[in-house]
Amino acid sequence: MPKTQIATTRHPNLKEYLTQLREFRLDDMFETRVLGRAYEVEVNESTFIDDFHLEATAVGSTHYKVELRWVENKILANCTCPYDKNCKHVAAVILKDIRRSSY
Repeated sequence: MPKTQIATTRHPNLKEYLTQLREFRLDDMFETRVLGRAYEVEVNESTFIDDFHLEATAVGSTHYKVELRWVENKILANCTCPYDKNCKHVAAVILKDIRRSSY
């Protein structure tokens, strides 16, 4: 799985950063076309392993494993899909967590 840097920030960990992130900020992280398609992706599982590591399963044409890791104030994303940049599966996992933390 290739690692892609999504964002750099000064939050103490991934969990806190995602809690404070809002959908409009994703425009800076993803191409418009990719972000639009992310709303169509189903995220079956999303689990924080700890405050610095999130694992999820996103369903596209098949099931893809998505990992978000917090390393030195950066989000590093991994997805098993063949797309080589910030993909719709990573965006979908982030969107799901944003919506979950909004309630």
